Amino acid sequence: MVLAGGLAAAVAFTHCAGRPLPEDIAADLIFYNGKIITVDSNFSIASALAVKDDKFLTLGQDNDILSWAGSSTRTVDLQGKTVTPGFIDAHIHAIRASGNTVSLEETRSVAEILEVFREKVQQTPEKTWIGAFPFMSVDQIEEGRLPTRWELDSVSPNHPVFVFYHGHLVATNSLALQEAGISRATTPQKWVIKDPDTGEPNGWLLEDLGGRILRFFPRGGLEETMEEVRRMSRDLNAVGITGVIQQLGGTTTGRNFRALEQLRKEGELTLRWRLNYSLPPATPDDRIQEAIGNLGPPTGYGNEWLRIGGLGELSLDGWWEPMDTAYLREPYEGSYSRQQGKGDLRFSIDRLRAICLAAAENDIQMSVHVAGSAALDEVLNVYDEVDQLSPIASKRWTLEHGGFLPTPRNLEQAKRLGVIVSTQQSISYFVPRALREMLGERRASSLFPNRTWLEGGIMVAGGSDFPGSPLSPLLGMYASVTRKTAIGELGPEEAISRQEALKLYTTYAAHISFEEDLKGSIEPGKLADFVVLSDDLLTVPEEQIKDIEVLMTVVGGKVVYER
Repeated sequence: MVLAGGLAAAVAFTHCAGRPLPEDIAADLIFYNGKIITVDSNFSIASALAVKDDKFLTLGQDNDILSWAGSSTRTVDLQGKTVTPGFIDAHIHAIRASGNTVSLEETRSVAEILEVFREKVQQTPEKTWIGAFPFMSVDQIEEGRLPTRWELDSVSPNHPVFVFYHGHLVATNSLALQEAGISRATTPQKWVIKDPDTGEPNGWLLEDLGGRILRFFPRGGLEETMEEVRRMSRDLNAVGITGVIQQLGGTTTGRNFRALEQLRKEGELTLRWRLNYSLPPATPDDRIQEAIGNLGPPTGYGNEWLRIGGLGELSLDGWWEPMDTAYLREPYEGSYSRQQGKGDLRFSIDRLRAICLAAAENDIQMSVHVAGSAALDEVLNVYDEVDQLSPIASKRWTLEHGGFLPTPRNLEQAKRLGVIVSTQQSISYFVPRALREMLGERRASSLFPNRTWLEGGIMVAGGSDFPGSPLSPLLGMYASVTRKTAIGELGPEEAISRQEALKLYTTYAAHISFEEDLKGSIEPGKLADFVVLSDDLLTVPEEQIKDIEVLMTVVGGKVVYER
């Protein structure tokens, strides 16, 4: 039996005296008769655990742990169920745009997308913006694409509408284009997709031009953002998530941080938030040092509920599907934008170098979005250059997504520089057809090459990139272990073990935030964040991993979800 802190002597004295445990020593909560996967350094297994206040007090076998019960202790018979550390999503966009939106998650064709907008238009005053920020995949759409401006016009001629797809493609109607001032002459031309016959924009905007549309979309205020956090927290807790790293979180004076801080003060947070800074894309090159210096406190500021993360995700390149804007070493095999190239960078390497150097000098962790293989080369080279001026090996900088086909040089650099790769395997589960069409089998099979990174000595953390894929960490683990997709396998040589997959969403994710001594495993003295599962993740048939149910989620010793 393992004990926390200096309680061992006090407990021994009480037991020897034959007296019941006093309330200041007794556990508040005991779970017993289960299989507790601790994910400690030995991957130890226990049958019971005890919680005191918000931390694990002790764990071991049933009789030993039950002896910690006092008159007020709540005991839970697990009836053989499995317990793991709470899951941490290392890359998520959990706080999305509040405002006048529709859901497209259940749509399966362009016609169904249009019908959703048609119904919303009928309930909305003219000229009012309507947006969609869905989890969806072009693979799930019968036509394999989003609606064009003219199709959206047919159901919404008097309302500006758009679909925001994965942050790299926005499909809009004519009124939205007009209000944003986007025409066939708008630059950069490569980000305005045009009808091949007329040369007119077809409503599909790539990268920063899609972001321009968002500037015209009315967003909710502080109260709306707080309600969005509450709603998302319920959804996250329901799939076993006890902590997240929110990408593009803004600044400490922004709406996201203020909403989270207010909820923290009111005791309403039910998971632990790490908020990454955003750097406005319009920041002039000669103001980068000043802008980063003024972002706010350095990485790690805060407490166990709300903490400042790094700067990111800073998107150096775009995405693979269906936008072909990720920066590759070799040309795409298919092209959604009909540009038939290798993709491109969203800004210059000189700018990336300046941002990274300023971050290093201000003790801010860097998290750079890397989707393409050539972008992977560029980012690691910049990290290497910055390291010569301001060492970063202890700063745990990350590669978000991590590209594909890492070279021996990539692996050597990442290991030497202490880089952590943040991957989102469940994305591949939903878009295998599009990935194969865009990249070809060899490159598509190497997306999220977790086995290669781990064998190269590089730590890998897991996430969802929600709304890019569903929230479920168990789906991510399933895809990482089997490399299966909705329509077959994709890169089985990159499969990892169940134990490794669990670490991606627990200890390794905690390592990104320098909190591996605080959370990520079930050990005395650590925060009591854990989940109860319907089945044993380590022994259930592989195909059933994705179907395991979360029965209970506990954060800081408090039950925040129960099925």
